[in-house]
Amino acid sequence: MTLDYNMVYKKQCETSHKKKIFCPLRYERQMDYLFGLLRKDFRGRTDLRVLDACCGYGRLVYFLNKFNSLQSYTGLDYSAVLINEARKMFKQYSNINFKTGNIFRLSEKYSKYFDYTINYKTLSWLPYYEQCVRGLMKATKNKIYLTSLFNDGDYDSICKVYSQASRTTDFTYLNTYSLPKFRHFCLINEAKQVRATSMKLSIDLKKPRDKNKIMTYTQRLATGYNLEITGNTLLNWKLIEIVL
Repeated sequence: MTLDYNMVYKKQCETSHKKKIFCPLRYERQMDYLFGLLRKDFRGRTDLRVLDACCGYGRLVYFLNKFNSLQSYTGLDYSAVLINEARKMFKQYSNINFKTGNIFRLSEKYSKYFDYTINYKTLSWLPYYEQCVRGLMKATKNKIYLTSLFNDGDYDSICKVYSQASRTTDFTYLNTYSLPKFRHFCLINEAKQVRATSMKLSIDLKKPRDKNKIMTYTQRLATGYNLEITGNTLLNWKLIEIVL
């Protein structure tokens, strides 16, 4: 049976939304890395078409618009529940729109339509990345930015997290992908260049006291390097630029 990636994503997001554990509307340090590169792309430009793929309720779009309100932002998500929330929140902005859609079939409606596409903190929560990234590449003209967990070796770690293991069979993915393999995949699918930036977290986050809660915390090494950890997973966050 073919796995429906959309339904996996939709279920995870809407479950988080119901439990009110979806990421709040707050600025994150990873956005500094992203906006630092976008500043060069947006310089002297107006009305660029920018897609936030898998936008949820518009958390990144909110800060994108604060960063640069001269561009045209489209948020797209498979969950109608989250898109309806986004439309209520952003109804006063003429340069922002939200659509319910399938990122795996973007090219049917948006073939090379967007100047830039951003996929923020999504790939590691999908069963795998190939179908998603292939769709984003077909819909984008200039460049794709994505943030996800990557290692520098030739191995993928596909992880299922059962956050209430004794009570339910529900799980979420928390995958770490091989950067060399990912780069090769993009290049054979007509990307011109793939660049990666490690996103280090400088602040300290306390380990949760409740051993049943899966939350991100940090552990600083003697060298000063700060490890970012969720549950048993080391979070090797990278910002990827796919130049088309």
